[in-house]
Amino acid sequence: TLTDGKWSGYPTTTDLYINGAFKQFTLVEGKLTAILMYNGTLKLSGNAVAGEEMPNYASAEETPWYEYRNNIVSLQLEKVKHIGNYAFAGLSKITTVTLPTNLRTIGDYAFADCVSLKTANMVDTINSYGKGVFKNTALTTVTLPKNVTEVADELFMNCTALTKFNASGSLTAIGAKAFMNSGL
Repeated sequence: TLTDGKWSGYPTTTDLYINGAFKQFTLVEGKLTAILMYNGTLKLSGNAVAGEEMPNYASAEETPWYEYRNNIVSLQLEKVKHIGNYAFAGLSKITTVTLPTNLRTIGDYAFADCVSLKTANMVDTINSYGKGVFKNTALTTVTLPKNVTEVADELFMNCTALTKFNASGSLTAIGAKAFMNSGL
């Protein structure tokens, strides 16, 4: 039943089948919208010009798109200043991630176990990465933004394809197991 623009029984999730969209998810009281397109792209966008903060999740299973994880092949994020813990963990088919230019922080294990992820643009606005953000991915080359001063614990752990790592002179610390079992 559709009442006041919402499906009863689904307070934060609405099925859409128009304009190439397959599924729409609303997060943070309508401030963030994620749309899963038929082509497998998950587009996440905030409403504020400065960007919105994604919620943190206790596990990948808690994300609203978890049941569609095998259909998601790419991510496009806009107007997001924080990516939550475990937000995209376990999306094993994604190969590329387009990060927003206003992104400040990425939470723990946000892209962990995205085993096909080869490319993620590291935007200059990022200040910090959480623990294990890119653990078990297929990244080959990483250039850390100049504002990042620390490589977090397990950040690139088990990234066996990683062969190039560049950091600015502002890097002051490398966390435990940051490059363990990587290609470096």
